[in-house]
Amino acid sequence: MRFRKSVRIAALLSFMMVSAAATAGPVAGGKARFWSSGSNADVPMRIVDGRPVVEATIHGRGPFRLVIDTGFAGEMALSKDAAARMGLTRSGTMRVGDPSGRNTMDVEVYAVDDVRLGGIDFHAVTASALPPSRPSGGAVDGVVGIGLLRDLLLSFDYAGGRFAATRGSLAAAGDARTVRLARDPSGLVRLPVTVGGHDLDLDLDTGNGRSALSLPAEVVPALQTRGPARAIGMARTVSQEIPIMAVDLAAPVRVGGTTLGVSGITYPSPAPRGNIGSPAFAGTVLQIDLPHGLAKVTSSAPARP
Repeated sequence: MRFRKSVRIAALLSFMMVSAAATAGPVAGGKARFWSSGSNADVPMRIVDGRPVVEATIHGRGPFRLVIDTGFAGEMALSKDAAARMGLTRSGTMRVGDPSGRNTMDVEVYAVDDVRLGGIDFHAVTASALPPSRPSGGAVDGVVGIGLLRDLLLSFDYAGGRFAATRGSLAAAGDARTVRLARDPSGLVRLPVTVGGHDLDLDLDTGNGRSALSLPAEVVPALQTRGPARAIGMARTVSQEIPIMAVDLAAPVRVGGTTLGVSGITYPSPAPRGNIGSPAFAGTVLQIDLPHGLAKVTSSAPARP
């Protein structure tokens, strides 16, 4: 695994935001509803800057390029340019921050009437503005978070380039690859990951396209590593910069019964528990059953229903 010289936690954070009580004016939505004849989506997925990106229409316009980001607890976030092209108007503000909980800022909020992803229509969606520290660079128009997808079984086919969202379940008994997710109060989910003989509970963040595993500095000495640690740059959160280190691993990384192609880590993590990002799942299929709190990683695509 090669680490980039410039690591930006504005991207690595993947916009891990939780709303606070501070608002200016009413905020519409907050509990998006969806319905359709098939209640499922199965769409092409491209990897852009290491993150899974799909196309969707908003208010019948588009397509717009959206990152599917499990590290974002909200429903949707849009670039100001995309919001302007849709003719959206501000409905209030939302306080957002990074995983430390110490760095917060206010961003605009928009009420979105309709988002169509594959065969699913989402209605009454709350969309916040991407903060200035998270420029899209024109590559994407926004982010879809697990707040919008919370009732669905998600499938990220990193090997085949497909994303699916259905009403299915991973609750079938007897599959050793299926693991149980933990959920924190903000709605974000944590994935059990084994590094060598060490069990870690990491934030599952598909919107982190820069680092496969980002860990707290205090965890690193206990791991089996190879060679010296090296500085790879400075990372930026909402309001601060952090020096980032990298080191190669001498132990396998596993989720359930599946070994991931991860050969190194970065640290310190902006998330107190650590973070597993999209690069960790290259060549695999990641399934996340949000309603039942389960996940599974396989090395090849599961049979489609």
